[in-house]
Amino acid sequence: MNNEEKRQFYMDHIYSHRKDVYRILWSMFGDPDIVEEIAQGVLEHAWKGLDTLKDQNKSWAWLKGILRNESRTHIRKKEESPAMEIWEPACEYIGEDDLLCYEQDVLDSIVKKETGAQITELLEQMDEKYKSVIKMHLILQFSLKEIANMKGMEYSTVRSLYSRGIRKLRNSCLSLEEGGSDE
Repeated sequence: MNNEEKRQFYMDHIYSHRKDVYRILWSMFGDPDIVEEIAQGVLEHAWKGLDTLKDQNKSWAWLKGILRNESRTHIRKKEESPAMEIWEPACEYIGEDDLLCYEQDVLDSIVKKETGAQITELLEQMDEKYKSVIKMHLILQFSLKEIANMKGMEYSTVRSLYSRGIRKLRNSCLSLEEGGSDE
């Protein structure tokens, strides 16, 4: 495909879905700055990787795959960044009250990160049928109807898997808090 054909294909089959990309990202993140950043990344990645598209009839599915990967990358980066803003004093001296407040903020941040890691670990130990639905709904923000369509399952089945999975995850978290096993 020469450059003009590539450009025309991109405009007709990829760029034409930009509103769908924005709509999906808006439902996931709700922040216009984040939506714009990820959408531009998706469209840029699609342009650069257009030569890797094997079946041109599946361009929308290919683009959704890029969208999922870019969303996951954003979420992963967000989880790795500190959960609090770094406070730097205007002078070298920090008062005792400020120091205690700052130490508490750091402690809260560490506790939140450890709790998130424990929940992620418990989620990874779950059966794949529950884990995939929970991740798609809570992390990637797909609706249960969208998940049912993507997986080729009935909506009621997906809703049931999600409910059971959340109950299992909650019970595992409670068991872990009580000092028991995570089973």
